[in-house]
Amino acid sequence: MSPPPSFSSGEDAIAALHSDILQTHILTRLDGAALTSTASTSSRFRSLSSEDQLWRRVCSTSWPSITHPKLQQLISAFPSKHQSFFSDVFPVLDCCSLRCDLDYRYSTTVELISAVDIHYKNKLLFSKVHSIETETNWFLCSPFRVDLIDPKDSIPSPIRRSEKYEDWLGHLEENLTVSWVIIDPIKNRAANISSRQPVKVRRHWLSGEIQVQYTTVMGGDRRAGSAVEMVECAVVVSCGEKEEEGMEMSVTEIVWGF
Repeated sequence: MSPPPSFSSGEDAIAALHSDILQTHILTRLDGAALTSTASTSSRFRSLSSEDQLWRRVCSTSWPSITHPKLQQLISAFPSKHQSFFSDVFPVLDCCSLRCDLDYRYSTTVELISAVDIHYKNKLLFSKVHSIETETNWFLCSPFRVDLIDPKDSIPSPIRRSEKYEDWLGHLEENLTVSWVIIDPIKNRAANISSRQPVKVRRHWLSGEIQVQYTTVMGGDRRAGSAVEMVECAVVVSCGEKEEEGMEMSVTEIVWGF
């Protein structure tokens, strides 16, 4: 029996592959996390993995809303374009590891861009780009709230209510995912304020709608007295029953608030 191939022989085989083959047939099959890991294995893979088209594909697959021309223009100004965007958005926000070195005297951000994507059973259900002006009285007043859907509108969906509400709540918890990315066009930074999985699924006591909540917790900005303050950032998606279609559901509300 012949001995198994050595690790070095595997490296030699990869080294013999043309760069075009690696980029076109191998690296394009990787998701963002795998592509990042591959880039750390060698200087050659680091160079090949820095191609912006690879990262644009990864980001567009995960966050379809960024294909909007305005967002493509914004991301092109990031230090490493789509790779920088992925590095900002993919990790879950960790309030314990965040460092805030902002100097509010020089903060010039007058607009925040929201890129929102909702998937049901891994299929895109809703996608929208929304601009928020940060110098208006509405933005500066409390409580903070951003609504993506007009109260008179709703989003059709393939979601069907089951007979038992308990089963339905569990189904939405497992199959409905939300990404709400905030982009600062001045500082060229981005962050996903939605948790990857719902933290709460409940039926509203008055309307009967099902509310699916995604939450992240962020620390204060380290100004006087705020170092220990914590802020809960919540994205809530509400699903209501279509009266004329029985068990068919629609998305009636998408809200971001503190």
